[in-house]
Amino acid sequence: MSAPNARELIDALGREEGGDELGRMLQSYLVFDLGSFRTPTLRNIALTAPYFHDGSAETLGDVVRFYNEGGRRNLNREWDLNALNLTDAEQRDLVAFLESLTGRMPETVAAAHWDKKER
Repeated sequence: MSAPNARELIDALGREEGGDELGRMLQSYLVFDLGSFRTPTLRNIALTAPYFHDGSAETLGDVVRFYNEGGRRNLNREWDLNALNLTDAEQRDLVAFLESLTGRMPETVAAAHWDKKER
């Protein structure tokens, strides 16, 4: 398959249901980027729910539980990801720490974030 045809195929796959799971490959067209996603900043993390590329975690507690349990098994999973086995108290402490990274969001950033969520 020539490069232009490969790009067309990737673009077509991206438009299919679940196509967003292709991750960064939709921008780079590199197979190596299949299932990879940009890691967002932790600054103001409590203001940016829902979490994960697909919005599947509604709270920071959900995120911490997800990683504490070792994530989900799927093709794109980082295989070095193991359960954290944190106690309930340690999980609460981690959520409190993440929330402490949040300040007042600048108006321009907040407006852009909420505009994006309404689309």
